[in-house]
Amino acid sequence: MPDTETPTETNPNVLVFDVPNIDGEHSFDCATIPANVRLDFLKDKTRSYFVNRVNSVVQRHAKDDTVLAWGRYNEAVKADPLQSTVAKPTTEAPAMPDLKAVLAKAMEDLAAGNVRKMGTGEKKARVQVDPTTKYVTQAVVRDVYNSKRAGDPKYTYPMAAKEVGKDGIAYLNATIEAKVAQGVDRAALEKVRDTKYINPAKIMAGATVGKGMAELPDLL
Repeated sequence: MPDTETPTETNPNVLVFDVPNIDGEHSFDCATIPANVRLDFLKDKTRSYFVNRVNSVVQRHAKDDTVLAWGRYNEAVKADPLQSTVAKPTTEAPAMPDLKAVLAKAMEDLAAGNVRKMGTGEKKARVQVDPTTKYVTQAVVRDVYNSKRAGDPKYTYPMAAKEVGKDGIAYLNATIEAKVAQGVDRAALEKVRDTKYINPAKIMAGATVGKGMAELPDLL
């Protein structure tokens, strides 16, 4: 029978857990589970462990900066083979890791007991995004969407967000490099970048004060 009291002595078979909307800790002796059911639970957890190990490698590969850059470039070329907005990456994307080897290592680790415990309840610290980059990215995504939407009614805001990525400044810099390679004046492009995107974003982020604002008296 399930036990709703925390055991007074340590028992490796006893699971101590919390239940949302129910106060206090609860415990259950896993040894009371029938062997066939216990084996089914173990197989299900084992399969999930192997699948998660492989999926985590696939996801890390997909989030690689070079892989993302090639993805943005390929999508841009697919939409317009003559496009010059998204620069072609200068480095080759890394190959997909050997997933069979990843699975074999997961099996080896599990058999050796080298398993990292999950679900400790500790919250991971959220990565802070630079406010200036955040505001620039928002503006760049909006402008890319408006520009592409004018020529393609099927172009969506999420498509623009995916194309720009998480760093609008990096996207602008890549665009500048592509245009400079075509003979456009770098100084003129950088002036547009700073005047239209960087400087307003710095003001919004509180990093700088707008021209003429420093001389204004306090309102509050």
